[in-house]
Amino acid sequence: MKTLKKILSIALCLAFVNVYAADEPEGAFKVGKLFYKQLTGNNVCVAAWCDSGGETYYTGDIEVPSEVEYEGVTYTVTELENSAFQGGRYITSIKLPGTLKTIGWWAFMECSALTSIEIPESVETISDGAFSLCSALKEITVPAKVKKVNWYTFAYCSSLKKVTLWDGVTTVDQGAFAGSTAIKTLIVLADNPPSLAEDSFDESLTDIDVFVLCNHKDAYDNSDWKFFTNIQEDCNLSGLDGIADNNLINIYPNPATDFINVSHQGNVTITNSLGQTIYNAYLVNDNNKINIRNWDNGVYFIKTGNKVSKLIKR
Repeated sequence: MKTLKKILSIALCLAFVNVYAADEPEGAFKVGKLFYKQLTGNNVCVAAWCDSGGETYYTGDIEVPSEVEYEGVTYTVTELENSAFQGGRYITSIKLPGTLKTIGWWAFMECSALTSIEIPESVETISDGAFSLCSALKEITVPAKVKKVNWYTFAYCSSLKKVTLWDGVTTVDQGAFAGSTAIKTLIVLADNPPSLAEDSFDESLTDIDVFVLCNHKDAYDNSDWKFFTNIQEDCNLSGLDGIADNNLINIYPNPATDFINVSHQGNVTITNSLGQTIYNAYLVNDNNKINIRNWDNGVYFIKTGNKVSKLIKR
């Protein structure tokens, strides 16, 4: 464990080297309280704005918009630059846009006042050390488009108690949750157990509650996840009750007997309480009618991206 901390300390020092230390970030423009740098086309990233010690000048409540306009041009915000909010001890809240795809290295490292953050389902990459040393962070959900929980991404988050990994995650890298010793609940929604690298979780966490989908316990018990001794099947997805209301899919009526209306555009999968797929389709309208008349009575789960809702069939 001391070796892990030493490696992390060295990495943090190296991360500071490329942070521009002048009053304003080089090559950036400012809209509102944030600086931006142009990427390809009309895409921009939120630029790091740090002092020579790597501590951000950004403070308070921060809302990153989906679009910004500068000199008559509208830009879409798709990334957070490496170290974008690094050292943000006085950042009290962050709201991220649904256009965001990439969170850069050390982007929120040592944002010690940040107790919660919702990572949008549009995010595909959360880079090394992005949330390391966020000592007040209590819960985190890694969305479905993220394939890999990278090196030290959530390391030394000393208040982190609950972690949810959605079904897109295939790899948990070295030290991803190292030193985050307060974790009590881990929910893993992948059909195939993600690979676990060395020291991805602290060695003290072997007996925490790990919830997996119905009929998946054996697969996890016979994989890298055998590190955990208390793997349980959660056929009702009860562990997901704590997810914010805006992660729920709009379904009505519910309970239902003959038909349901689902407000969603995109892929929708419906499974029964045994984890069997009953319905899978790409919906093209905002309001879609699905015939459930011949389904057995019981509980079903409707998933789209990193959103889930329960359906009761009567």
